Amino acid sequence: MNETEHKEIPSPEKAPKKSKKPKVIVNVLNTEYDSVKDLMKSSFGYKLSTDTCSEWDLFWADTGVTEEMLCRMKKYQKINHYPSMSCIARKNNLGKNLMRMRRQFPSEYSFFPATWLLPSEWKEFKAQFTQRKCKTFIVKPEALSQGLSLIHISEPTRPLYISYAVFCLKKKKKKK
Repeated sequence: MNETEHKEIPSPEKAPKKSKKPKVIVNVLNTEYDSVKDLMKSSFGYKLSTDTCSEWDLFWADTGVTEEMLCRMKKYQKINHYPSMSCIARKNNLGKNLMRMRRQFPSEYSFFPATWLLPSEWKEFKAQFTQRKCKTFIVKPEALSQGLSLIHISEPTRPLYISYAVFCLKKKKKKK
């Protein structure tokens, strides 16, 4: 640039306005965990809502959502659970569905351990101890922990009034 040329600096009224990006609204009505709410608000700058009728972009729920809720969602809205998620997220449903697939496609579904759902498959499970097939099992209560945790057993002594998913642990063969 020479001395006679100068670059025009736009005045404040002529300066292009920055378009303010609308905040993402997260409905946390069904979230009890403060850590989720804090993360959404402070780390991402999202606006939180607990109003059932308000507009929202993301619905965060600690558990699954109702079909009614899914039917009312608009195309742009997202949710952190998808329909029928419990079919794979809950151990008993996962075990039942994997065993069903194993019966249909044995070679394709041989990647997971033998599984029994108690008390309905108690007889089949108890037979494992007489057949000397598998010695150690992981027992997982059906819904959440029901006051119990994940346990290992080597004999069938669990009470039958609680539903369990039982997975067989096999020792890995040592490579030569």
